[in-house]
Amino acid sequence: MPIRHTDLETAAASAGVDVHRPFPKERWISSAPVFGGPLPAVCDWKFAASQTTVATLPDAVLLSGLFPLVGDDLVVTGMHNDAEARVSAKPPRLEGVRESLGGPCFLLGGHPDNFWHFLYNFVLRLAALVAHPDPEVRDGARILVDDALPSSFRPFLHLFGHDPARFLAIPSSRPVRVERLVVSELPFFRPHGRPRACRGAIALLRRHLPADRPPRGRRIYLSRADARWRRVANEAEVAAFLESRGFETVLLSRMEPMALVALMRAAEVVVGPSGANLGAALFCPQDAAVIELSYEPMARAYYFQGASSAGGLRHLKVVGRPEPSGEPSHRWAFHAPVPALADALAFALG
Repeated sequence: MPIRHTDLETAAASAGVDVHRPFPKERWISSAPVFGGPLPAVCDWKFAASQTTVATLPDAVLLSGLFPLVGDDLVVTGMHNDAEARVSAKPPRLEGVRESLGGPCFLLGGHPDNFWHFLYNFVLRLAALVAHPDPEVRDGARILVDDALPSSFRPFLHLFGHDPARFLAIPSSRPVRVERLVVSELPFFRPHGRPRACRGAIALLRRHLPADRPPRGRRIYLSRADARWRRVANEAEVAAFLESRGFETVLLSRMEPMALVALMRAAEVVVGPSGANLGAALFCPQDAAVIELSYEPMARAYYFQGASSAGGLRHLKVVGRPEPSGEPSHRWAFHAPVPALADALAFALG
């Protein structure tokens, strides 16, 4: 029988279980001043008044890629990036299920190679666990993560105050049966964000960061010089300008996780190209400024602007000139206009 895709609420109804929504509805409008390029002077995004659905699915099977299978033919979707087609194209062989987990387990998952998606689409899901009404789940459920997570990502899992022993790495390459699988929709995911879940998760994270906050005032340039795509073509010019204004250039790939957290907690202004590097802004103090360097059409993406708004950060955009190539447009290199960047920096610093 072919696998049918469904959303979490429909899957829960088919299993005869109730859902709950731990965060109330809230409309979300995010505004960002824009410098340079063809966009309007202010970029507004209006997010739907959506809610995060949470359900406990009985006798579920986690398929390849940590997709829950409920019953014989329902795959819960709308929680991962683009893998639904791959799941349906290669139906799983359920007779290969040899591992079972008893008791409640909370599906965290995790993106194995994208820092931004890992933080905003998966780690923030822990807010739904903390808000769960069942104390057995809230205080005792094992937290399932993808065993393909890089070692550099794993320390971030423990910033919410959960006992590291609660995290259990699950193989994403073979199916695992779970007696009671607690699943939450992602708090921040296209086509709309879920603001209360995002804001609640970020507030929770900040409460569990070390109490000895470093002095604020550092200016950080998050370079993508070693990224596979979306690099700044005039990187040397941009870095030189920013360094003349007191910025330090940082490559996330070369930083230890806790050193990165400490650095961002002290930030006054963060500048960086559109991309996973901006996920580090999650750790910035409220009211810090984030200046996103981008280009058309990438500048119209809401992800980074919306994430800043959820964290109480001031977001600005500098729109440059793309350098089209044979790659999809979201992978193009681009030229960042330094005069527009100077205007944005002056605006951010007031």
